[in-house]
Amino acid sequence: MSGIFICYRREDSIAYAGRLFDQLADRFGEERIFLDIDTMKVGLDFVEQIEKAVQSCDVMIAVIGKTWVKIQDEEGLRRLDNPEDFVRVEIQAALERDIPVVPLLVGGAGMPKASELPDAIAKLGRRHAMKMSDERFRADATRLIEKISKYVTKAEPERPLKPKSLPPQIPLPTELELPPPYSPPLPPWEIT
Repeated sequence: MSGIFICYRREDSIAYAGRLFDQLADRFGEERIFLDIDTMKVGLDFVEQIEKAVQSCDVMIAVIGKTWVKIQDEEGLRRLDNPEDFVRVEIQAALERDIPVVPLLVGGAGMPKASELPDAIAKLGRRHAMKMSDERFRADATRLIEKISKYVTKAEPERPLKPKSLPPQIPLPTELELPPPYSPPLPPWEIT
């Protein structure tokens, strides 16, 4: 895939992730952005698709909302503490590859402290974060795009398809070549 992987929690930041996907796709092209709900192919192993995308991306954006650190599973355990939690696995794989991982703090969230993170992803706490607010979403997205552009090249612009041969051109008549407007014949009693 090479491009950008958007890592997020549905319960915490799905709206930001979706809006961010749109902004990034406008700049880099949809095929260069991985967002699980928009990118994964039906009928294929989703775990393998995520692993492949993380292993081939140039940069990861970890979208972090106010509840990101505290979200719990059905059993009441913090999800980040589960070694099989997808968000944890994605971030851990990106950190192990030593690619840029940008914590994107949304909705007024603060940067998680290293002590709040499992050891496997504690280095996330040392990555330079960016903020994105509702009030300044476009400006913040533009700033983020500028910062990560050096890691990701812009997608090639689409070129219009050229037909193999053009159909013959039919000239349009000019005003001088047009016949006079149609006038119905006058009835005999009106002819003078």
